[in-house]
Amino acid sequence: MAVFLVVSCAAFALLRPLARKYFTPGTHRTNADRLVGQEAVVTETIDNTVPTGAVHADGKTWTARSASGRVIPKDTMVKVQRMEGVRLFVEEEAG
Repeated sequence: MAVFLVVSCAAFALLRPLARKYFTPGTHRTNADRLVGQEAVVTETIDNTVPTGAVHADGKTWTARSASGRVIPKDTMVKVQRMEGVRLFVEEEAG
């Protein structure tokens, strides 16, 4: 009985990480995360208090918000900081 208990515990300890890897659903990466770090042009003034704002990036128009909370005027070049759902958070480029 003791041998069975020891072997069972050892098998469980060794196989559990492998089982978790294959049976736990993970996150699926999409091509949308390639936008992070890219430059975009503001097509609608970004104001988080209203909230309004849009940018043109990767050939598409995206809803945008300012990562810092500042108002960013139309036709300004910005850099995508992060993406949450279908909304891009951008920061005005220096210079």
